[in-house]
Amino acid sequence: MTVDDLPVPASAAARAVAEVAATPSPALLGPGEEFIRCFEGQAQRRPDSRAGAFVAGGFADRVRGNVLDNVLDNG
Repeated sequence: MTVDDLPVPASAAARAVAEVAATPSPALLGPGEEFIRCFEGQAQRRPDSRAGAFVAGGFADRVRGNVLDNVLDNG
């Protein structure tokens, strides 16, 4: 199957394929980064939600700075 075989305009299909290819696989991200990505996605869709408040308040930095995650990642 190629982009031309899809039931959408080729330009839209090509953009979708490029977006998916540019997005890291959750398996490669690790649990902290995957969790951040979920929160950031929800915050984009609903900026007034708790996820929006968490992201605006530096949620990603707190998750990335979690000592327990760093211990597990470094053996």
